Amino acid sequence: MKKFLFLFLFITFVPFCFAQELPQKEDKTPQEQKKIADFASYQEPAKEVSFATPFDLTINLQKPATFDTSEQKDFEIININEEDPSNIVLTLVPFTLGISTFTANLIDSNGEVFTLPDLPLNIKKLKTKYEGQKLLDIRGPHFAHLWVLYLLLFLLLLAAIIYLIYRLQKRKKKAIALRIADPYADTTKTPEEIALSQIDSLLVQDLWASGQYKMFYIFLTDILRDYLTARFGFKAHHYTTRDLLKYMKMRVDFKSELVSPLEIFLKSSDFVKFAKALPTVEQRDRNISDLRTIIKGCALPKPVPEQTKEEGEKK
Repeated sequence: MKKFLFLFLFITFVPFCFAQELPQKEDKTPQEQKKIADFASYQEPAKEVSFATPFDLTINLQKPATFDTSEQKDFEIININEEDPSNIVLTLVPFTLGISTFTANLIDSNGEVFTLPDLPLNIKKLKTKYEGQKLLDIRGPHFAHLWVLYLLLFLLLLAAIIYLIYRLQKRKKKAIALRIADPYADTTKTPEEIALSQIDSLLVQDLWASGQYKMFYIFLTDILRDYLTARFGFKAHHYTTRDLLKYMKMRVDFKSELVSPLEIFLKSSDFVKFAKALPTVEQRDRNISDLRTIIKGCALPKPVPEQTKEEGEKK
């Protein structure tokens, strides 16, 4: 009887026990909240885009606008050419295999942000000379006695310790030499004058003419980091590129219009130093121009001479 009563109540009340579904709110992403840039469009991109290989992407404009570099994940922007008001030429480096989406954000003359539709790009693996070849099975050496292995490990460890001591001594001597020959110890010149003169001295050297592009950009980034250290009072050489950009964006005394040239300069330099890219003369001139813009834009206003102040008070 109890089983029958329980079954009757279950069949009777189950149809009324529906779970109430709460309406889901769809929050618009920041990308959806931006207006579509109907005044701009992509030119047809390259059909073959390879991983970690630079390629150019052109954006045609019907009215003046600038490119916003703040929201890119799968691509590194190493150069932006905005000299022609009718188009923007971007030099991109993809770092994700497969289908990657590129989104361009534009800022018009009124400061309003617009976005272009997402552009899907198929990033393919970079072909090498070993493509299609079979891998060889390489086996390690066979030791008849374990003491031989222990002796080799001891010799390797000893060599590593000696090399580490040598590097530390060399770095210490270099640091002492840098402190002695610190150009910013000259208080008769402003940091801007010293940094700009260092750029001019670098250009007259034969590093670029002899094809030493990596060394040229190492000296160029050292000039920037030495200047930031002298101008803002922090050790810029201890920061990575990403951390340095993040730190400079947070500083109130660093102008916001200098963030974009600083980011392009540091990323272009890293691409030459670490990815062994071969920069063109146009890219070099653009990077040097950005560096000069950063240095001149950070200059403090010149103090008013005391004689001028006294004359103003008498008037």
